[in-house]
Amino acid sequence: MRLKLIVFGLWGSLLGGACAMLLIVLLLLGNRWLLKPESREGAVLGSPVTPLLIPTIPPLIVETPAPLADAPRVETPEALLPTVTPELVPIIPVVTPTPPQEPAPIVPTAAAPPLAGIRLATRLVIPAIGLDTWVVPAPRQGDSWQVDHLGQIVGHLENTAAPGSSGNIVLAGHYTLEETRGGPGPFYKLKGLVPGDVVTVYRGDERFDYVIDGFQTVDEKAVDVTYSTGTAQLTLLTCTQWDRNQGEYVKRLIVKGHLL
Repeated sequence: MRLKLIVFGLWGSLLGGACAMLLIVLLLLGNRWLLKPESREGAVLGSPVTPLLIPTIPPLIVETPAPLADAPRVETPEALLPTVTPELVPIIPVVTPTPPQEPAPIVPTAAAPPLAGIRLATRLVIPAIGLDTWVVPAPRQGDSWQVDHLGQIVGHLENTAAPGSSGNIVLAGHYTLEETRGGPGPFYKLKGLVPGDVVTVYRGDERFDYVIDGFQTVDEKAVDVTYSTGTAQLTLLTCTQWDRNQGEYVKRLIVKGHLL
């Protein structure tokens, strides 16, 4: 009985060892099968399966063709060009300077007299004292000239030179007027002239400009101031220095000028 137990024990040991060896072999074969990729391909439902291949798409390269040598040039229309917003620039107003205007001409205050002759002056303009008046003849009367008819008009003394000539043209005018009880005459402001002022004398449509040189005061009977000096000269003559005792002016104010 004891011997049977020993025999059965040995047989069981051998059988157990064989089973263990078989299990080890199976494990080794299973690991080897799992490690091979080709053994897993197609192992679904016992039939081979074609592996899924994902193709690699190469990047798209677009090349711009070079223009042909003889190809016509195509202009891009302006409407297709990109719009650029212009920079706002402040507008600076342009101011046009106003040219200086000439002063309004002085209008004669007296009525125009009839022309006495082409040699005589017809109009006198002195801008410095605001004078623009007509000129009429002042006829010779003895050792003097007739000036009572002048009023606000200037007289061209008879036998003195014509405007623009090489002689001495003498123009006389009242300082004050009896008819206005001592009101100013045309030459009331004559003493306000200074050397360099311009006096314009007209003979019809002809114009002659004279430049003032200076002043002098002479006796009322000094007629030599009317004489010619051989040069183109202008003499303006008026009364000055009122004498209350005599009730008249006893001197004459003389303004001399030369032709431009």
